[in-house]
Amino acid sequence: DEINPIEINKTTPVGNYKIKPVITSADYSMYNVKINEANLSITAAPIEIVLDKDENLTKVYGEVDPTFNYTIDGLKNGEAYNTVVAGKLIRELGENVRERKYEIGQGSLHVITNNYYIRSYSDGGHKFNITPAPLTITLIDSSKTYGEDDPQLPYTVSGLKFGDTASTVITGQPIREVGSDGETVGKYNVTGGSLSIVSDNTNYTLYSINNATFTINKRPLTINIITKDILSKDDATSDNVEYSISPNGLVNNDQIASITFTLENNNLQVKEIESCTIKNGENDVTTNYNVQLGTNKTAFNLVKTQAIINIDNIIIYYNESGYTLNPTCQLVSNVDGLTVTGIKYQYEDIDGTPKTPVNAGTYYIDAVKDTVTLSDPSVSYTVNRG
Repeated sequence: DEINPIEINKTTPVGNYKIKPVITSADYSMYNVKINEANLSITAAPIEIVLDKDENLTKVYGEVDPTFNYTIDGLKNGEAYNTVVAGKLIRELGENVRERKYEIGQGSLHVITNNYYIRSYSDGGHKFNITPAPLTITLIDSSKTYGEDDPQLPYTVSGLKFGDTASTVITGQPIREVGSDGETVGKYNVTGGSLSIVSDNTNYTLYSINNATFTINKRPLTINIITKDILSKDDATSDNVEYSISPNGLVNNDQIASITFTLENNNLQVKEIESCTIKNGENDVTTNYNVQLGTNKTAFNLVKTQAIINIDNIIIYYNESGYTLNPTCQLVSNVDGLTVTGIKYQYEDIDGTPKTPVNAGTYYIDAVKDTVTLSDPSVSYTVNRG
């Protein structure tokens, strides 16, 4: 090219070039020189792309694909990869773990210069593999009240990918230990039980399951005191205390075998539950309950009543110390525990002459009082309970 001559060498780009000899001698007039021109064609060099075998040929399910590395054979003059090719290798579509590995192809990889062409691509016999993602199951502590059915034992699953849910990936249930009967108040160990990955899901592997604690708490049992009317303080005893049990208090056919109360305020009120034994058949199950008193603590109400006493046939005797009485009294109508003792007759005029008492007859007394004076002041008597 006489207009813009260039020197042809190994870096000359692909193209067609005219060439002619250059005579360097200073004098060639004695020669009849004929110069012939020729054409020089520089063609693109072939390159071969080979997939590298390295750690980038695998990933865990759910992760982003790595970049696939490769080697280019056939580059000239120390040229860099990025000046010759662009794009990337692409693998076969799919995200599931499978036995057959995924093919890796040339994808969008192409030359960006006319000096080369891709003669071949080879994966070197290497494929892309997706491995199962590890799942961690965390069992959560839970509890119930004695006598209730077991709740579903809770757990969480971490490590799920692509919006997968535990209900579609995990099957089975945790289990708790049962001990001798499994229903006594206390703490029980919870394990993974039958938890596992569903059989047709190859995308996950079960990495770990922790243990948890299941607690059976005491059942509240409220003793509601029933206020009972009594006529005598002697009836105010622990054995006579009446009570009811809060609804759903006792379960599993448990029964109160014995209960005693500590009384206060003249034994009319319950201070506390002194002892309580609850049994299921022959088994003592008291420790499964939290026994407590209800709000009402008044056990007894000492009420008033009336009894009829008929005083008649009063005989007066005289002795050296004065007049004495030997009355005859009859309890006409009474209540349990009421007795009459010590009826005394008092004269208005003590003149030594026996008198027929004008106050002989029927009288009403108040059983709540210890000492009652009749309306006739000439007669008094004492009433004792018990």
